[in-house]
Amino acid sequence: MGIPAIVTHDCGAKQYVIDGKSGFVVKPNDDEALARAVLYVTQSTQRSLEMGEFDRDRCRDAISQTNMLRGIKELYTSILGA
Repeated sequence: MGIPAIVTHDCGAKQYVIDGKSGFVVKPNDDEALARAVLYVTQSTQRSLEMGEFDRDRCRDAISQTNMLRGIKELYTSILGA
């Protein structure tokens, strides 16, 4: 089971969260937006589970061995100019 993330715009984690799909991105110091996101996650159990599963699957696919090896090959190819 995955858990939706709640992050702010000013942290690096926002690049990993798809707002409303895998979690929520809120503005820094926006207490009301943060509270809404937390309430949504805690009260919308089924949707929160779906969001968490979506993100877990997306991350698992992104860091699969095949994708990692493809990325390394592309990096070496670009460096060596082959």
